[in-house]
Amino acid sequence: MPRSLFARPVAFLSVVLAALSLAGCGVNNIPTYEQAAKAKLKAQEMGGDFAYALIFLQIALMLASISSLTKRKYLWYIALVCNVGWLFFFLDAWLLFY
Repeated sequence: MPRSLFARPVAFLSVVLAALSLAGCGVNNIPTYEQAAKAKLKAQEMGGDFAYALIFLQIALMLASISSLTKRKYLWYIALVCNVGWLFFFLDAWLLFY
């Protein structure tokens, strides 16, 4: 019985503190039209490169799996080259090199 009397106020205070801490952190900011348009353009620029990165990663995984099953080393080396392609396109999408 005494534990339940103590647990309810602590739970209530933790919820209130969580709400107050989130209220001032910028989570509830509504972007302006210009900010939304800028974010949309950046996401579209990043999306194409992420798609290429995903393709390279899938090809590399497939080649690595096939090389493991067939015991052919040259497929594994080709998979390594595809991983370099994945890394390039992933970093290009994340950092927007050009």
